[in-house]
Amino acid sequence: MLNRALPPQTPSPVITMPANIVTPRAMLRKVRLSDAAAVSAQVSDYDIAKMTQSIPYPMPKVSAEIWLLLSRSAWDRGLRYSYAVCPVGSDKLRGVVSLFQTPGGEWEIGYWIARDLWSQGYAAHCARAAMDAFEAANGPARFHAGVFDDNPASAVVLAKLGFKPTGMTDNLFSMARLENVPGKHFIREPGDDR
Repeated sequence: MLNRALPPQTPSPVITMPANIVTPRAMLRKVRLSDAAAVSAQVSDYDIAKMTQSIPYPMPKVSAEIWLLLSRSAWDRGLRYSYAVCPVGSDKLRGVVSLFQTPGGEWEIGYWIARDLWSQGYAAHCARAAMDAFEAANGPARFHAGVFDDNPASAVVLAKLGFKPTGMTDNLFSMARLENVPGKHFIREPGDDR
């Protein structure tokens, strides 16, 4: 009678996301296995990889393929929605925006943009489009984010999106650096970006 000792399980709400999000500047489309070469080439730039928690450096194509297969599986289970950022007029992946569930059930956002698109507003524009699509399909949501202390550009992006520092600091692990790096936590409550 082991089941009697377990607390009753509350089913998670069903989360839906569109496969494509079209904006005036870009199309965000569900990542696909054919993106492996582009992912590998873009995030094998150390300055991109080191600012993420989960991207190794370098990232060979086979590792990108594994990440894309895992991303597809997580999408199908409603745990992670990873979008290729494709500027208008192109279908080529130039960055990624992901919305994913933390082990605690909260939603977090992560993103990276190709170096030649830096300082053009793509990160904020595409991250906002993904969060707006999430809320349009699922209702208002709270989003979390983490930023390394040595990545002030990403903190600026989060501020543009209505995120506020929680005051919590932590050493966040960077796969590319293979070490813990000081970082800060941010949160965006529903309606904070309006």
